[in-house]
Amino acid sequence: MEKRGVHYFNMLKIAYSRAGWVLSLPNTAGILFLIWTNAHFQENYARHFLYNFWFFMICIVLPFGAYMVFEYRRVWSAEIEIFNQRSWEVGHNPVRDLLVQNARDIGELKAMVKGLGTGRKGA
Repeated sequence: MEKRGVHYFNMLKIAYSRAGWVLSLPNTAGILFLIWTNAHFQENYARHFLYNFWFFMICIVLPFGAYMVFEYRRVWSAEIEIFNQRSWEVGHNPVRDLLVQNARDIGELKAMVKGLGTGRKGA
């Protein structure tokens, strides 16, 4: 069965698995940096994220969204590749099994025809 469209549940799974680990380090570093600047320069740089919507979108939402799409495509393409490999194994794909059987039958027929003039059974 072919899956189509955006699968938000899969994206959520990715967000709390690999993406969570990858993004937690820069987020932690960023928060520590904001705390340090607030203490050292007596200036709250977090106000840029709080009061400027587009700054927040460009610096936080856009990178996270792009990373999520990248991860989703990576994981989903791997799942499709695994499915394709399994479907070509014997017993998983009836169309392929018929093609293989037909090819074997044709091979046996050719061998029989080839062996007709020699006086011996198929080569």
